[in-house]
Amino acid sequence: MTKTKAKTVTCFLLGAEGVGVLAAFVVSVLTIAEWGGASISGYGKWIVCNGFYLLSAMALFYGFVFRPIRRKAVETFSSVIHFGRWTFYAEGAAVLTFALCGYLHWFWLSMPALAVYSGWKLIEIAGGLPSDSAKVILGGPMMGKAVSNLDAPIPKGCSGILILNEAHAHRSETSSCIRCGKCVSACPMGLEPYLLAKLSENHLFERAEKELITACLECGCCAYSCPSNRPILDYIRIGKNAVNQIIRSRKQS
Repeated sequence: MTKTKAKTVTCFLLGAEGVGVLAAFVVSVLTIAEWGGASISGYGKWIVCNGFYLLSAMALFYGFVFRPIRRKAVETFSSVIHFGRWTFYAEGAAVLTFALCGYLHWFWLSMPALAVYSGWKLIEIAGGLPSDSAKVILGGPMMGKAVSNLDAPIPKGCSGILILNEAHAHRSETSSCIRCGKCVSACPMGLEPYLLAKLSENHLFERAEKELITACLECGCCAYSCPSNRPILDYIRIGKNAVNQIIRSRKQS
């Protein structure tokens, strides 16, 4: 009777560990699936959102409640039944599984912008694309860049997604620079945006480098303040990229 009872307790202990490992595995699979862009709803969504707390509670239970019970059972029935090494390996595997699954879930929670969500995915989460949408911009209205393909992953530094309707999607008509100097006053870096844009437009990149085009933050204040609606920031970005390529090639040679 005692030996049968010992076997029953052993099976119960191993079964409890197996259930814990299986539960942690389910949480990890759902988390990875959600991380990869799968649409999960219902109880699965609740498990993913609360997976960190579930895994933490399981780890605390197995560490401070279940393990002392298991140790007491081993001490009590060791004279009746032999607990093989594999039973201790099962306990180690359970603890390792909890640690690994907890790390995966923490990684998913702390790195939500590691280019795992596409533009379509985030727009769907926000409520869907409006019917009168004409342009989608990654970032803000001043520093953002328009995109033509929403299937592209969202980079980590993206501050948001801006959706413009037809009335605001097109730029105003551009006219000649009137030398008002508003772009110079608006520049937080004290540069001369009109000059940098002109140099970039004429492919005078060596001169643009001397005028510190690489110090530009690309904040867009110059283009926003321009009364002539000049594409100042566009030209500066082109020139800045060209100057950076020149600098890199200079270092390699």
